[in-house]
Amino acid sequence: MLGQVATAPRSVSLMRSARLLPRLCGLVLVAAASSVAAGCSNLGGSPSAAPAASAAPGGPSGAATATGQHAVPAVILGDSLSVQATPQYQAKIPQVVVDAVIGRTIVKPNLTDEGLSRVPELKTVDAAWFVVELGTNDSTFAGYPADQMTADVGALLDAIGRDRCIAWVLPYAKDPRTAIQIADTETFRQIATTAVQSLTCGRVLDWGDMVKADPHLIGSDGVHLTDLGMQRLAELVAFGIG
Repeated sequence: MLGQVATAPRSVSLMRSARLLPRLCGLVLVAAASSVAAGCSNLGGSPSAAPAASAAPGGPSGAATATGQHAVPAVILGDSLSVQATPQYQAKIPQVVVDAVIGRTIVKPNLTDEGLSRVPELKTVDAAWFVVELGTNDSTFAGYPADQMTADVGALLDAIGRDRCIAWVLPYAKDPRTAIQIADTETFRQIATTAVQSLTCGRVLDWGDMVKADPHLIGSDGVHLTDLGMQRLAELVAFGIG
């Protein structure tokens, strides 16, 4: 089973995620857990309709594309940014499967859970693309050393399967995050880029490029999305796997 019926709103205090499984469309909606550490700030903004996708800064790096017929266009494995942007993902990518939890890291749990444990279940979905939106908590908040981040990225790619089409949304952090946090995030971006671009069918979707072009996409905490940011993140993913 990919999940169970959600019994809580998208942001729930001190609760783990709940997953909603419609019977036919292959869509999984994961409800948010609240932040459980001081470093993981509360979410801001509210869902709103997303405009048409366009070729924007931060578009896909890599020419490989998914081929053949698939049940759904994409599985998205994400953290709080994907929790925020889930309605926009759904609007831009019909039948998308979203599995996202606030505070999620890649391999080693820090704030809530780890993405690696979700991969075996999500791999059963016949998706053209496996989209990873992780790394913010590993780098910006947990501050894992570079060798651990490298190993964790590799472990996740191995678990997904390096023969699959994988797109990784590169994280980004800016003021008021500290200089060390910003540097750690940049290190992660480089690690993920190198790993994903070595795949036969791999793309990096550079969220940082989009934020640099429009700083208003990120809220006052320097990481989480504004209303406009939710729209643009969904556009980035939709364009990147299109």
